[in-house]
Amino acid sequence: MRQRRFGIAFLAAALLAVLPSGLRADQPSGNTNSSDNTPWNRRLDDARVDEIRLQTDRYDTVTEVVVITPDCAFRSDTRNINRRNVNRIGFTQDIPLIGGFFENTPRAGRLDGSNQIGLAFLDGNVLYIDTRPAAGSTKADGTLLTGLAKGPTGAASASFAVAGAGSPENVSVVNRDFQYVIQTGGFTAVAPAGYRCGPNAMAALPSLAPLFERPEGTAHFLNGQLIALVRPSIIAN
Repeated sequence: MRQRRFGIAFLAAALLAVLPSGLRADQPSGNTNSSDNTPWNRRLDDARVDEIRLQTDRYDTVTEVVVITPDCAFRSDTRNINRRNVNRIGFTQDIPLIGGFFENTPRAGRLDGSNQIGLAFLDGNVLYIDTRPAAGSTKADGTLLTGLAKGPTGAASASFAVAGAGSPENVSVVNRDFQYVIQTGGFTAVAPAGYRCGPNAMAALPSLAPLFERPEGTAHFLNGQLIALVRPSIIAN
């Protein structure tokens, strides 16, 4: 019996020795409120969170994401989404991880002008990702943002597709050490008043840029993912 207990203890110790330190540590579930730069948060991998915490020259919290495509707009909240530590797993993206197979994590330097398809803008707690190659010439006002973020959904049945790139497998936001991932199935089609979803219907929608002092980030399509890059980020050039 003593030899059996010793064998089990030895096996457990050996397994712990080969696991990454972040997987050996007890990890909290759900949202965390500590700073993204703490050693604890740097160990988090695939944690479930309820908000996107952005740290640029200020601190912001995103609770809703709106994606505008040439055909329609799509909206999702950020409840129960995945947060990945790209600083920790980005260099091992080709190695299967416990609990998942070959996590599709962008590498440093891969998000650049060659795959940029739009811009991201922040208004309060809402992040707008505009992927349209062209926009209407009329001037936008604040009611446009309200219609996209708070207006009724179900305007039309529309396919979530990005011009020239197809349907993304997910939408994510990358900032500092983290990538926040929202599955496309969580998005609902929405069209502001006076517009309907359809082929190239959102090309007539005014540009969002005049409503903001500057973009919050850039939008990229890479490896089947629609990614909003908000600098600074560990994977940005």
